[in-house]
This record gives sequence, C-alpha cells and structure tokens, in this order.
Amino acid sequence: MILREEHFASMKINWNDKVSNMREIISELNIGADSMVFFDDDPVNREYMN
Repeated sequence: MILREEHFASMKINWNDKVSNMREIISELNIGADSMVFFDDDPVNREYMN
C-alpha cells in the first residue's frame, strides 16, 4: 500500500526538533502524549524523545 498525505492525521516535515514537532501534533490533534507512538531508525533520536 502506498501511503499518501490523506492517510495521515498530521505531518511535520521541517527542520524543527522532534520534541517540538510532537508537541505541536499533540496540540493540533487534541490528544494526550500517551496516545502518541514515535518510531525512528536513529538511536540518538529515540533517546532524545525519552
């Protein structure tokens, strides 16, 4: 299946840090942080999000 823009509730494609982007998404979608899942292939970014 090819994922397209309409398949996502929110997209952040920018140079902002991941934490700021996640906070913006949480605010936009009006959900709790416990409802978010973060995936990244870079261990440094995964640790940064903790």
